[in-house]
Amino acid sequence: MADALGQELISSRRGCLNSRRLVGWIVGALSGAVLAGAGLDYVVPAEKAERVTLVQREDNAAYGKCAYSFRHASQDLDEHGNEVDLVFDVCGSIHVSDGGATNRVVRVEGKKLDDVTAIPADGWMTNCFAPEKSAIYVMQIEDADEKFAVKFRVTDAKRDKVVLEWLPLRIKPQTALGTRGACGGPHDCK
Repeated sequence: MADALGQELISSRRGCLNSRRLVGWIVGALSGAVLAGAGLDYVVPAEKAERVTLVQREDNAAYGKCAYSFRHASQDLDEHGNEVDLVFDVCGSIHVSDGGATNRVVRVEGKKLDDVTAIPADGWMTNCFAPEKSAIYVMQIEDADEKFAVKFRVTDAKRDKVVLEWLPLRIKPQTALGTRGACGGPHDCK
């Protein structure tokens, strides 16, 4: 059954993760479970940011390298089917609401992606933004099937090319979860 579930997840075109990353996370989780079962501490390794280069769009042709889909973690048309979240357009701005989604983006404070730990309350843009070198942004992606957030840093911004690195934005709970109370003594298990 686990193999069938894994194949279903990997063959899915929807979702922010591509199959390689999904397999890596599954293997990491299973390795962690094995290590935990052996009494060893397990630390989740830090995620490595995905690097994307957007080339400025020149005309009304297919998106190609001028667009990126966080939903499919790809610039490949065969993978994203034009469900793109960023388009570096002729105007020099990056548009954020293409591909059938209702997206929004906001610039946030920080020097590195690890500095971003929350979704801002205001300052959102829903059409486009002018990319700035070293700036960090949070983007919420929402379509009919999913809603999630990513954070990205523009590492290079030129007239004809923008390079960014991104990660999913994982929000940590404000407070730690409580523990279950202790049993009062021996009892039947059901």
